[in-house]
Amino acid sequence: MKNLIILKKINPRREERGNCLGFTLVETLLVVALIATIVGITTPVYRTFQETRQIEYITQEIVYTLRTAQGNSAAGLDDNKYGVYFTGSAFELFKGSAYPGTEILISKQIPNTLEIYEINLTPTGTDEVVFNKNTGTTDNYGTIKVRIKGLADAFYTIVISNLGMVFAVSGDY
Repeated sequence: MKNLIILKKINPRREERGNCLGFTLVETLLVVALIATIVGITTPVYRTFQETRQIEYITQEIVYTLRTAQGNSAAGLDDNKYGVYFTGSAFELFKGSAYPGTEILISKQIPNTLEIYEINLTPTGTDEVVFNKNTGTTDNYGTIKVRIKGLADAFYTIVISNLGMVFAVSGDY
């Protein structure tokens, strides 16, 4: 008898609800709707965040590959020139004075959510940057743009100077 009195003191509303324990259908539906709303709001934000990280990573990979080609050429490695060839969905580091050169050293595909969409190199129409042996300079200078497909304002510009300097900026240069 003492135990029943203690239960009543701990949970005085138990008698009001009867012996029903657990969640009602309305409570469950409310929690499910709240979770669905949170997921619906955060998914596009996460996707944009992920694409932004991808474009930053790929841009740095391209800059690194160009700098590798420039450094190898400036050092006269294997007594050869080095260059990088670009397509809309890939880039390749090669050894030689023109693509495909004597040997392709690195070949990288970019994610299908990104694209290399504007290649403005001198001379017009070229898709490769070749650095001169022992100096590291290039006759193929200009800009290359990388963007998230479908977003015109989400892009990086990679700048290659005739002196062989390579850097990237967010947006137009």
